[in-house]
Amino acid sequence: MRKTLVILLFSIATCAPVFAQAPALGLKDILSGNQYPLSMKLKDLNPSWRSFTAGGPLELGRLTHLLGSILGGSGLYYTQGEQVTLGSETYLVSYRARGPQINLGMLAPLGSGTMPVVPKATPDTSLLLTLLNVRTMGSIQDIRPFDLQTEIDDANGPTVIETALVNARQTALDVASESNLKQLGVAVFIYSQDYDEKFPPATSAAAFKKALLPYIKSEDAFIQPRTKQPYLPNPWLSSKNATVVANPTEFVLAYEAGPAPDGKRAVVYVDGHVKRIPETEWPQIKKTSHIP
Repeated sequence: MRKTLVILLFSIATCAPVFAQAPALGLKDILSGNQYPLSMKLKDLNPSWRSFTAGGPLELGRLTHLLGSILGGSGLYYTQGEQVTLGSETYLVSYRARGPQINLGMLAPLGSGTMPVVPKATPDTSLLLTLLNVRTMGSIQDIRPFDLQTEIDDANGPTVIETALVNARQTALDVASESNLKQLGVAVFIYSQDYDEKFPPATSAAAFKKALLPYIKSEDAFIQPRTKQPYLPNPWLSSKNATVVANPTEFVLAYEAGPAPDGKRAVVYVDGHVKRIPETEWPQIKKTSHIP
Protein backbone atom coordinates (compact mmCIF):
# COMPACT_ATOMS: atom_id res chain seq x y z
CA MET A 1 0.00 0.00 0.00
CA ARG A 2 2.88 2.40 0.83
CA LYS A 3 4.32 1.79 -2.62
CA THR A 4 0.97 2.62 -4.21
CA LEU A 5 0.71 5.82 -2.18
CA VAL A 6 4.19 6.86 -3.27
CA ILE A 7 3.11 6.41 -6.90
CA LEU A 8 0.10 8.63 -6.30
CA LEU A 9 2.14 11.33 -4.60
CA PHE A 10 4.81 11.22 -7.31
CA SER A 11 2.11 11.59 -9.96
CA ILE A 12 0.76 14.68 -8.22
CA ALA A 13 4.20 16.11 -7.57
CA THR A 14 4.98 16.20 -11.28
CA CYS A 15 2.32 18.90 -11.67
CA ALA A 16 2.83 20.71 -8.35
CA PRO A 17 6.00 22.78 -7.84
CA VAL A 18 5.75 22.73 -4.04
CA PHE A 19 4.80 19.63 -2.09
CA ALA A 20 3.99 20.19 1.59
CA GLN A 21 5.02 17.90 4.41
CA ALA A 22 2.33 16.43 6.64
CA PRO A 23 1.69 19.00 9.40
CA ALA A 24 0.58 17.88 12.84
CA LEU A 25 -2.91 19.23 13.42
CA GLY A 26 -5.63 18.86 15.99
CA LEU A 27 -9.14 17.78 15.18
CA LYS A 28 -10.34 21.28 16.03
CA ASP A 29 -8.06 22.69 13.34
CA ILE A 30 -9.58 20.36 10.76
CA LEU A 31 -13.18 21.00 11.81
CA SER A 32 -12.70 24.76 11.69
CA GLY A 33 -12.14 24.65 7.95
CA ASN A 34 -9.28 27.13 8.23
CA GLN A 35 -6.55 24.70 7.19
CA TYR A 36 -8.59 22.93 4.50
CA PRO A 37 -12.04 23.95 3.21
CA LEU A 38 -14.75 21.64 4.50
CA SER A 39 -16.36 21.65 1.07
CA MET A 40 -15.51 22.61 -2.50
CA LYS A 41 -17.22 22.63 -5.86
CA LEU A 42 -16.20 20.22 -8.58
CA LYS A 43 -15.43 23.22 -10.81
CA ASP A 44 -12.93 24.52 -8.20
CA LEU A 45 -10.49 21.69 -8.99
CA ASN A 46 -7.80 21.98 -11.64
CA PRO A 47 -5.35 19.63 -13.43
CA SER A 48 -3.00 19.65 -10.42
CA TRP A 49 -5.57 17.46 -8.68
CA ARG A 50 -5.76 13.71 -9.08
CA SER A 51 -8.82 11.48 -8.94
CA PHE A 52 -8.61 7.92 -7.65
CA THR A 53 -10.59 5.13 -6.06
CA ALA A 54 -9.62 3.69 -2.70
CA GLY A 55 -10.23 0.21 -1.33
CA GLY A 56 -10.18 -1.08 2.20
CA PRO A 57 -11.94 -3.29 4.74
CA LEU A 58 -15.70 -3.31 4.25
CA GLU A 59 -16.60 -1.80 7.58
CA LEU A 60 -20.17 -0.54 7.92
CA GLY A 61 -19.23 2.99 6.85
CA ARG A 62 -17.31 1.74 3.83
CA LEU A 63 -20.18 -0.57 2.90
CA THR A 64 -22.52 2.42 2.94
CA HIS A 65 -20.14 4.31 0.66
CA LEU A 66 -19.96 1.29 -1.63
CA LEU A 67 -23.74 1.10 -1.89
CA GLY A 68 -23.83 4.82 -2.58
CA SER A 69 -21.40 4.38 -5.44
CA ILE A 70 -23.41 1.49 -6.86
CA LEU A 71 -26.61 3.53 -6.73
CA GLY A 72 -25.04 6.45 -8.51
CA GLY A 73 -23.01 8.45 -6.01
CA SER A 74 -19.43 9.25 -6.88
CA GLY A 75 -16.96 6.52 -5.96
CA LEU A 76 -14.01 8.82 -6.65
CA TYR A 77 -11.76 10.80 -4.36
CA TYR A 78 -9.88 13.95 -5.36
CA THR A 79 -6.58 15.03 -3.86
CA GLN A 80 -3.44 17.11 -4.35
CA GLY A 81 -1.46 14.66 -2.27
CA GLU A 82 -1.35 16.68 0.97
CA GLN A 83 -1.16 14.74 4.21
CA VAL A 84 -1.93 15.70 7.81
CA THR A 85 -1.09 14.03 11.09
CA LEU A 86 -3.76 13.63 13.75
CA GLY A 87 -2.35 12.01 16.87
CA SER A 88 -0.21 9.13 15.68
CA GLU A 89 -2.02 8.62 12.38
CA THR A 90 -1.33 10.15 8.97
CA TYR A 91 -4.20 11.04 6.66
CA LEU A 92 -4.43 11.87 2.99
CA VAL A 93 -6.42 15.07 2.48
CA SER A 94 -9.05 14.39 -0.15
CA TYR A 95 -12.53 15.35 -1.26
CA ARG A 96 -15.45 13.35 -2.57
CA ALA A 97 -19.01 13.96 -3.69
CA ARG A 98 -21.77 13.14 -1.25
CA GLY A 99 -23.54 9.95 -2.32
CA PRO A 100 -27.20 9.21 -1.69
CA GLN A 101 -28.24 8.44 1.87
CA ILE A 102 -28.78 4.70 1.85
CA ASN A 103 -31.94 3.21 3.34
CA LEU A 104 -33.99 0.08 2.75
CA GLY A 105 -36.66 2.14 1.01
CA MET A 106 -34.15 2.99 -1.75
CA LEU A 107 -33.02 -0.60 -2.19
CA ALA A 108 -36.49 -2.19 -2.30
CA PRO A 109 -37.47 -0.90 -5.78
CA LEU A 110 -34.40 -2.50 -7.36
CA GLY A 111 -36.13 -5.88 -7.44
CA SER A 112 -38.77 -4.42 -9.78
CA GLY A 113 -36.15 -3.11 -12.21
CA THR A 114 -36.54 0.54 -11.22
CA MET A 115 -33.82 2.83 -9.93
CA PRO A 116 -33.98 5.47 -7.19
CA VAL A 117 -33.57 9.02 -8.50
CA VAL A 118 -29.98 10.18 -8.01
CA PRO A 119 -28.92 13.80 -8.67
CA LYS A 120 -26.69 14.21 -11.71
CA ALA A 121 -23.18 15.60 -11.38
CA THR A 122 -22.59 19.20 -12.50
CA PRO A 123 -19.72 21.69 -12.18
CA ASP A 124 -21.46 22.90 -8.99
CA THR A 125 -21.54 19.46 -7.38
CA SER A 126 -20.32 19.79 -3.79
CA LEU A 127 -17.25 17.87 -2.66
CA LEU A 128 -16.81 17.21 1.06
CA LEU A 129 -13.51 17.04 2.90
CA THR A 130 -12.51 13.44 3.57
CA LEU A 131 -9.43 12.28 5.48
CA LEU A 132 -8.24 8.86 4.41
CA ASN A 133 -6.12 6.99 6.91
CA VAL A 134 -2.92 6.14 5.05
CA ARG A 135 -2.32 3.07 7.20
CA THR A 136 -5.74 1.46 6.73
CA MET A 137 -7.07 2.82 3.45
CA GLY A 138 -5.92 -0.21 1.44
CA SER A 139 -5.33 0.03 -2.29
CA ILE A 140 -5.28 3.20 -4.41
CA GLN A 141 -6.50 2.58 -7.94
CA ASP A 142 -7.43 4.33 -11.19
CA ILE A 143 -5.20 7.35 -10.58
CA ARG A 144 -5.64 10.01 -13.26
CA PRO A 145 -5.31 13.78 -13.72
CA PHE A 146 -8.48 15.72 -12.99
CA ASP A 147 -10.55 16.79 -15.98
CA LEU A 148 -13.88 18.44 -15.26
CA GLN A 149 -15.81 17.16 -18.27
CA THR A 150 -14.48 13.63 -17.90
CA GLU A 151 -15.51 13.52 -14.25
CA ILE A 152 -19.02 14.75 -15.05
CA ASP A 153 -19.45 12.30 -17.92
CA ASP A 154 -18.23 9.36 -15.82
CA ALA A 155 -20.36 10.30 -12.81
CA ASN A 156 -23.47 10.56 -14.97
CA GLY A 157 -22.86 7.29 -16.76
CA PRO A 158 -24.73 4.09 -15.92
CA THR A 159 -24.20 2.75 -12.40
CA VAL A 160 -23.29 -0.83 -11.56
CA ILE A 161 -26.87 -1.74 -10.76
CA GLU A 162 -28.28 0.07 -13.80
CA THR A 163 -25.90 -1.91 -16.01
CA ALA A 164 -26.79 -5.14 -14.20
CA LEU A 165 -30.52 -4.46 -14.62
CA VAL A 166 -30.08 -3.83 -18.34
CA ASN A 167 -28.07 -7.03 -18.71
CA ALA A 168 -30.61 -9.01 -16.68
CA ARG A 169 -33.46 -7.69 -18.82
CA GLN A 170 -31.62 -8.61 -22.02
CA THR A 171 -30.98 -12.10 -20.66
CA ALA A 172 -34.64 -12.49 -19.67
CA LEU A 173 -35.74 -11.45 -23.17
CA ASP A 174 -33.32 -13.95 -24.72
CA VAL A 175 -34.65 -16.74 -22.50
CA ALA A 176 -38.25 -15.83 -23.34
CA SER A 177 -37.45 -15.85 -27.05
CA GLU A 178 -35.78 -19.24 -26.83
CA SER A 179 -38.83 -20.58 -24.99
CA ASN A 180 -41.09 -19.31 -27.77
CA LEU A 181 -38.97 -21.00 -30.42
CA LYS A 182 -39.04 -24.27 -28.49
CA GLN A 183 -42.84 -24.08 -28.43
CA LEU A 184 -42.84 -23.57 -32.18
CA GLY A 185 -40.60 -26.59 -32.61
CA VAL A 186 -42.93 -28.77 -30.52
CA ALA A 187 -45.97 -27.45 -32.37
CA VAL A 188 -44.41 -28.32 -35.74
CA PHE A 189 -43.68 -31.86 -34.52
CA ILE A 190 -47.29 -32.36 -33.40
CA TYR A 191 -48.58 -30.82 -36.62
CA SER A 192 -46.48 -33.23 -38.68
CA GLN A 193 -47.95 -36.17 -36.78
CA ASP A 194 -51.43 -35.01 -37.75
CA TYR A 195 -50.58 -34.28 -41.40
CA ASP A 196 -48.70 -37.34 -42.66
CA GLU A 197 -45.21 -36.19 -41.61
CA LYS A 198 -45.50 -32.90 -43.48
CA PHE A 199 -44.24 -29.52 -42.37
CA PRO A 200 -46.84 -26.76 -41.98
CA PRO A 201 -47.20 -24.02 -44.58
CA ALA A 202 -44.23 -21.69 -44.17
CA THR A 203 -44.38 -19.30 -47.09
CA SER A 204 -44.85 -16.45 -44.61
CA ALA A 205 -44.97 -15.79 -40.89
CA ALA A 206 -48.74 -15.37 -41.13
CA ALA A 207 -49.24 -18.74 -42.83
CA PHE A 208 -46.95 -20.42 -40.30
CA LYS A 209 -48.90 -18.91 -37.41
CA LYS A 210 -52.29 -19.88 -38.85
CA ALA A 211 -51.21 -23.52 -39.18
CA LEU A 212 -49.67 -23.80 -35.72
CA LEU A 213 -51.94 -21.65 -33.58
CA PRO A 214 -54.28 -24.59 -32.77
CA TYR A 215 -51.26 -26.36 -31.26
CA ILE A 216 -49.94 -23.44 -29.21
CA LYS A 217 -53.03 -21.41 -28.20
CA SER A 218 -50.97 -18.29 -27.46
CA GLU A 219 -50.21 -15.72 -30.12
CA ASP A 220 -47.37 -14.37 -27.97
CA ALA A 221 -45.27 -17.42 -28.85
CA PHE A 222 -45.06 -16.22 -32.44
CA ILE A 223 -43.58 -12.83 -31.53
CA GLN A 224 -40.01 -12.02 -30.53
CA PRO A 225 -40.40 -10.26 -27.15
CA ARG A 226 -37.58 -7.73 -27.70
CA THR A 227 -38.35 -6.54 -31.20
CA LYS A 228 -42.08 -7.45 -31.36
CA GLN A 229 -41.37 -8.91 -34.80
CA PRO A 230 -42.73 -12.33 -35.80
CA TYR A 231 -40.41 -15.30 -35.99
CA LEU A 232 -39.64 -16.22 -39.58
CA PRO A 233 -40.19 -19.80 -40.80
CA ASN A 234 -37.93 -21.47 -43.30
CA PRO A 235 -39.99 -21.22 -46.51
CA TRP A 236 -38.05 -24.05 -48.17
CA LEU A 237 -39.75 -26.49 -45.76
CA SER A 238 -43.29 -25.28 -46.52
CA SER A 239 -45.65 -28.30 -46.72
CA LYS A 240 -42.78 -30.65 -47.59
CA ASN A 241 -42.44 -34.15 -46.20
CA ALA A 242 -40.13 -34.42 -43.18
CA THR A 243 -37.93 -36.92 -45.05
CA VAL A 244 -36.51 -34.08 -47.20
CA VAL A 245 -34.32 -33.06 -44.25
CA ALA A 246 -31.32 -35.36 -44.01
CA ASN A 247 -29.89 -33.82 -40.83
CA PRO A 248 -32.62 -32.28 -38.62
CA THR A 249 -30.06 -31.17 -36.02
CA GLU A 250 -28.45 -28.75 -38.50
CA PHE A 251 -31.45 -27.58 -40.53
CA VAL A 252 -33.19 -24.38 -39.38
CA LEU A 253 -36.94 -24.52 -38.92
CA ALA A 254 -37.60 -20.93 -37.76
CA TYR A 255 -35.53 -18.02 -36.50
CA GLU A 256 -35.44 -14.50 -35.11
CA ALA A 257 -35.73 -11.82 -37.79
CA GLY A 258 -32.63 -10.03 -36.54
CA PRO A 259 -29.75 -10.46 -34.10
CA ALA A 260 -29.92 -9.40 -30.45
CA PRO A 261 -27.69 -6.59 -29.07
CA ASP A 262 -25.04 -9.21 -28.28
CA GLY A 263 -24.75 -10.05 -31.99
CA LYS A 264 -26.41 -13.45 -31.72
CA ARG A 265 -29.62 -14.77 -33.26
CA ALA A 266 -31.81 -17.51 -31.79
CA VAL A 267 -32.96 -20.27 -34.15
CA VAL A 268 -34.91 -23.49 -33.71
CA TYR A 269 -33.80 -26.50 -35.70
CA VAL A 270 -36.00 -29.20 -37.21
CA ASP A 271 -35.20 -31.61 -34.37
CA GLY A 272 -36.60 -29.03 -31.91
CA HIS A 273 -33.44 -27.77 -30.20
CA VAL A 274 -32.81 -24.04 -29.93
CA LYS A 275 -29.45 -22.34 -30.27
CA ARG A 276 -28.13 -18.79 -30.24
CA ILE A 277 -25.61 -18.35 -33.02
CA PRO A 278 -23.21 -15.49 -33.80
CA GLU A 279 -24.34 -13.30 -36.68
CA THR A 280 -21.05 -14.01 -38.45
CA GLU A 281 -22.17 -17.65 -38.82
CA TRP A 282 -25.67 -16.83 -40.03
CA PRO A 283 -24.92 -16.57 -43.79
CA GLN A 284 -23.48 -20.09 -43.87
CA ILE A 285 -26.33 -21.51 -41.76
CA LYS A 286 -28.87 -19.86 -44.07
CA LYS A 287 -27.15 -21.47 -47.05
CA THR A 288 -27.09 -24.89 -45.40
CA SER A 289 -30.79 -24.61 -44.57
CA HIS A 290 -31.79 -23.28 -48.03
CA ILE A 291 -33.15 -20.06 -46.53
CA PRO A 292 -33.39 -17.37 -49.24
